[in-house]
Amino acid sequence: MLVLEVLIILLAAYASVLIVAMIFFSLRKPKADSVTVLVLGCKVKGSIPSQSLKRRLESAFKYLNENSDAVCIVSGGKGSDKSISEAQCMKSYLVSKGILAERIIKEERSVNTRENFVNSYEIVCSRGLCRNIVVATDFYHQLRAYIIAKKCGINIAGAISSVPGVKTLIFHIVRELAAVPVELFI
Repeated sequence: MLVLEVLIILLAAYASVLIVAMIFFSLRKPKADSVTVLVLGCKVKGSIPSQSLKRRLESAFKYLNENSDAVCIVSGGKGSDKSISEAQCMKSYLVSKGILAERIIKEERSVNTRENFVNSYEIVCSRGLCRNIVVATDFYHQLRAYIIAKKCGINIAGAISSVPGVKTLIFHIVRELAAVPVELFI
């Protein structure tokens, strides 16, 4: 019985530390000279962004609207069962909200977060864009995104975070409790 109690306490402590870290990384304000926004891809339904992707796009839209010098890379490929890439969906969404198409660059090869960073950073370097990258993703994903970016040698200059509803939030936090250590140690 004592072993179980200790295990529960350790698990609760781990979850608490990780949740605090998620909050910390999601609240990192973009540096003043951050002019490259990277929106990490997420599920697309037909040509419509999922709720999670829509939240990310709304956060990016707000930042782009307030920072007229900022350029945006929308990163996400096209699954075999999809009619358009995540990047195309994101660009269409932002343009429909009034962001100039010239400010949005599509990266359409990525199928996961690591590829989002690697492929988007190639665009940043080849086009001479600002390397102070602001990441737009859900708050629970910011910590793991930061870890992945660091492992790829990419500097993250800030976060633009969206927050889902409670039901979605609980599911994704539990998922991140398993995913973060995997990312740290593999």
